[in-house]
Amino acid sequence: MKLIQFIVSQTSINRRMAAQMIKEGAVKVGSNIIEDMNYEFKPGNEKVVIDRKAIRYKKNFYYYKFNKPSNVICSFDDPRNRRTIKAFMAGVPEQIFAVGRLDRNTKGLLLFTNDGNFSNRVQHPSYSISKEYRVTLDKPITKRHFQRLTNGLILEDGPVSYSKAILMDDNMLEVTLSEGRNRIVRRTFEFFGYKVKGLKRLAIGPVKLGVLKEGCFKELTKLE
Repeated sequence: MKLIQFIVSQTSINRRMAAQMIKEGAVKVGSNIIEDMNYEFKPGNEKVVIDRKAIRYKKNFYYYKFNKPSNVICSFDDPRNRRTIKAFMAGVPEQIFAVGRLDRNTKGLLLFTNDGNFSNRVQHPSYSISKEYRVTLDKPITKRHFQRLTNGLILEDGPVSYSKAILMDDNMLEVTLSEGRNRIVRRTFEFFGYKVKGLKRLAIGPVKLGVLKEGCFKELTKLE
């Protein structure tokens, strides 16, 4: 788990204050002062001390899904004062954080938790967790380009292949892939010469967006 995630999940300290305390050298992991809020360690294996007070690790984990609207930043603060996910978090535990990101104009499913191990499993490529998206293009997709989605193509940062592609309309399709490289879906269609007019994530693994209203959180069920 990242150090800042640990502090927010295990104390009443909010994210901004935790970042400031780390920068000021008020946090130790073991016997070492850590000034990197993205420092990763295994909670329970190493003692965390904040202002000379040891923080005991408690496994009170929360798991939520969120339907992200368009034109929202996947962060808690933005120096340019753009709308962030923090505006929607009333009523949910403050210590949860987003599992991965969606770009500003992409809508749909985001997972939130305070469980660093769960977050890692969802995001790490070795676990091959599928992500499903609905894509709307500026013009009808050709048969050749549609076939290449599942046959594979090579972008500037390596090959990509979609495990499933379903044509919903001439210029709308649903695609599934098991990786999360930055803007991977948008870059795929830009590679073919299309402009993505709309992008919405519908599912992460077995967790579906379903009928969850835009801008709303919902705690995951035990089955999810």
